[in-house]
Amino acid sequence: MQEQSMIVEGTRPNRIVRELDGEQLYTKEIKKIHIIKHGKKQEYVVTCTDGTPHRLNKVGQNPKYLLFYNKEPIATCGNNYVPLFHKEVKDKTLEVLEALERPVVEIRDSHPKEYQWKMTAVLEKDVEVPVGHFSDPELWDWGIGVTNSYDLSMGIYVSLYLYRQICSNGLYAWRIAKKKHFVHVEKELNPDAILDKLEYAIETMMDSRGVFFSRLESMSKVAPSEEQVALILRRMNVRKYEAEILADQGIITLWDKNEVESVRLGSKVHTEMDILNAVTSLANDVNTTTRQFELQNGIMEKILEARTIVPDL
Repeated sequence: MQEQSMIVEGTRPNRIVRELDGEQLYTKEIKKIHIIKHGKKQEYVVTCTDGTPHRLNKVGQNPKYLLFYNKEPIATCGNNYVPLFHKEVKDKTLEVLEALERPVVEIRDSHPKEYQWKMTAVLEKDVEVPVGHFSDPELWDWGIGVTNSYDLSMGIYVSLYLYRQICSNGLYAWRIAKKKHFVHVEKELNPDAILDKLEYAIETMMDSRGVFFSRLESMSKVAPSEEQVALILRRMNVRKYEAEILADQGIITLWDKNEVESVRLGSKVHTEMDILNAVTSLANDVNTTTRQFELQNGIMEKILEARTIVPDL
């Protein structure tokens, strides 16, 4: 076991204390960080200027303050970090949608990890999207997805949320829908300034709905290549047990050790839409919510990117 210390020069000795509905978020200035090495792992003993030591498994870059949630130390942060309660983010999102005259028909809250929060505000249901090789259109719901965290593991993400009823699962369109992402940093330590960014992001996202559905319709008419699908699966880090599930959807994978080497497409796969359906359907059968979230995120973007990349390989 090896030990070493680092001195942290704080610049704002006052704590930033925020309270909402009986919950607290606050910071304390750090005086010293003591590092204890246990083989390849490290433990950090963070001592604040009030002399109180706290143990953490990791510290962030430029650690000036220790962030507390309900008196529990959860992360280090810099000078300009401003904590935001989940409820503040949620209330602001609903306020903006109301001002835009976009009534929310359903709200879904979830917690991917202990200090993380994700909300989906569904704005419209049963949107018909034609699929070239089906006699009936697919039905989609759409809305806005927003995230927040207390432990700095994720900032505020605003994205277009799409829900495909055909497989009882959803996906989050990040880049294709002009994803907005920003962290809890503001020079004047004003939480309202960050909430103003959230308002602008939601307003911008409303314009992305038309882009998404036009690209979705194009995917319903384009046949995927086997090289394209192999690239998609590699970029998604598909596991072997997941590949077995995809086989039922008509996507047969051949492996080179632990990486997808090539793909054969069965009779069920006609268009890129079928790849989209297969992957989001797979998300129902994986063994963790984190992996489910990974599969739901950005699959449309990966399909479209692979379409343009494969001819140049």
